Amino acid sequence: MKKLKKLKVFSLFLCLVIVGQLFTCQVSAHKTVEELRNEIESYRKELSQLEKNGVEQSAYQATLSKQIDALSQQMQAFDSQINELNGQIGEKQAAIDKLNDQIAEHEAQIEKMKKDIAAIESEKNVTEEQLRERMKENYLYEQSGPLEVLMSSQDFGEFVSNVVYLKKIAEFDKKLTEKLDMQINEINAEKSKIEDVVAQINRTKDVIVSALDEVQKKVYEINKAKESKKSVSDELSSQLKKSTMQSESIEQAKKRVQKAQSRAQCELEDATDTIRSLQNKNNFKGPVDAGGYLFPVAPPNRIHRGYNPSIPHYGVDIATNGRNNPIFASRGGVVIASRFGVRGDGLGGYGNVVVIYHGDGYSTLYGHMLTRYVHVGQVVSRGQCIGLVGNTGESHGEHCHFEVRCNGRPIPTPFG
Repeated sequence: MKKLKKLKVFSLFLCLVIVGQLFTCQVSAHKTVEELRNEIESYRKELSQLEKNGVEQSAYQATLSKQIDALSQQMQAFDSQINELNGQIGEKQAAIDKLNDQIAEHEAQIEKMKKDIAAIESEKNVTEEQLRERMKENYLYEQSGPLEVLMSSQDFGEFVSNVVYLKKIAEFDKKLTEKLDMQINEINAEKSKIEDVVAQINRTKDVIVSALDEVQKKVYEINKAKESKKSVSDELSSQLKKSTMQSESIEQAKKRVQKAQSRAQCELEDATDTIRSLQNKNNFKGPVDAGGYLFPVAPPNRIHRGYNPSIPHYGVDIATNGRNNPIFASRGGVVIASRFGVRGDGLGGYGNVVVIYHGDGYSTLYGHMLTRYVHVGQVVSRGQCIGLVGNTGESHGEHCHFEVRCNGRPIPTPFG
């Protein structure tokens, strides 16, 4: 009996040694299972960092887009102001053109008046010249004055006629001179009025030209501000283009890393398939209760009724010493669940979890695994390694959560 007991203990120790070697053995000529897990974890971290970088770039691009849109709206407002000011410039230029036309028209009138004055003055000069010639002729004929004319008269009738003639000539010359002077004065007066009008028009024109200069100055300043905004917008657009290219590079890098991660995952699955094939030949022979349930975790271990007393807890929590301890199927059956449990799917909080159905309404659940080695639909035997003890899901330290269920409802486990 003692020999049998010692043989069982030795068999258990030998099994544990073999299982431990399986998890550290090389699965290929280059990488071990642990190395592949580390590689996958590094890919996960790299993907996480790339994802973070992508989110940062997206946020940066959104900020740049908002700034570019704001600048675009400001430039559109500048364009509206420029269009309005250009309208004012057009109106003022039209008013100036109209005033220039009026000035040209009045200046043409002034020029005509100058010519008229020149013609009258010329006529006056001719009259005065004729008068001087007549006086010269009178002098030559010794008729240089009225006395000579009177004295040379033959009779009183001729004397009267000469007197009347001289008087008429004098009156005519006086009237003609006065008439010419009056015409010149009238034209000068009218010319003066027109010159006053031209001066007033020029003053009005100067006011409009000054206002036009102010509007054109505003247009220049707005155009300058617009150019400044456009320069900033162009720089932001350049940054946005670079950021977009970086986002594309990040996406390409993510695809490369995901591809490498997938390749490493396939290598790991091939490796674990090799390990499982070896484990199937070396099933765990741990303690079995009266109902035929095998203890799911090799000793040394500790059983808890739950780490958080405030939360309803079914089953038991089995803590182990060390990391990567194997978990064994308590009974043989078919795997009906092998996934990462989330709340709402009936396996929430268990992290990596495996459920095995045993064909008689009973099933066993194994939660918080580090790694799952079985898949849904796979037939497993009692004592077959189905995963490693972990700390995934809503867990407080590395342990295996173990439940026995009947028709889907938890019942007391055979191990306390």
